[in-house]
Amino acid sequence: MAWAVKLLLGEVTRSGGVNGTPLWYGPRKAATGYSGGTFMHVSASGTTLDTPSTVPAWAKRIEVGVGGLSRSGSSVMLVQIGDSSGIETTSYEAATANHAASTSGNTSGIPMSGGEAAGATWSGTITLLLVDPATNTWAISAMLARTDSAGMNYGAGQKSLSGVLTIVRLTMANGTDTWDAGKVSFQYYS
Repeated sequence: MAWAVKLLLGEVTRSGGVNGTPLWYGPRKAATGYSGGTFMHVSASGTTLDTPSTVPAWAKRIEVGVGGLSRSGSSVMLVQIGDSSGIETTSYEAATANHAASTSGNTSGIPMSGGEAAGATWSGTITLLLVDPATNTWAISAMLARTDSAGMNYGAGQKSLSGVLTIVRLTMANGTDTWDAGKVSFQYYS
């Protein structure tokens, strides 16, 4: 008896009949529906880490994986988002906390860390969820463990955009510290 093994690599869902617009490409998740199937990997360098291409308009959830991320200075690490007009650097409603202290009122981005020393390494996840498509409002949370010593940081908040989200950026509050180690991945879900 011979067995045939088949693997679904991807499928296309269309609306509007045979000639409709493709809505989704990528692998199927049997238990939860469809995932975006877009996985990008970026190595840390420079003052910013951006999504390597435009975020698909169909994305409703974005997962960012962070592995061993380190910076040259002690500036607060931030998540910022933007639309076709560029990165937004004001009007974030956000706060961060760690085991030693907490801060609130951060308006330049969603904080991922406090002001730990240069060379500290961080690993964890950042999640962005579209909460209101009418106002392009995104809820953003970050949970990162300090992997070179004991420590956890949590950051969360929200940001509304004037248009559809097209870019996610990881940067530092001072704008001058550079990423000197680590990797970041981006995955989109509809």
